[in-house]
Amino acid sequence: MARIKFLIQSKNNPANIYVRLIDGRKIDIKAKTNLIINPSDWSDTKERPKNLKNIDLKHLDFEL
Repeated sequence: MARIKFLIQSKNNPANIYVRLIDGRKIDIKAKTNLIINPSDWSDTKERPKNLKNIDLKHLDFEL
């Protein structure tokens, strides 16, 4: 079964958000999105922005 993950690779501000598609051992594709975020506002475990009280982060979460 295929999985889709969102991640950031850099701890520099601003960091690009990447999308990764994994399907078993055969397919592992990663692509950069046009979205950026401050790494301190990113949750690695949830793969989403942390503070959804900020309206900009709500819009970013909606776009993901």
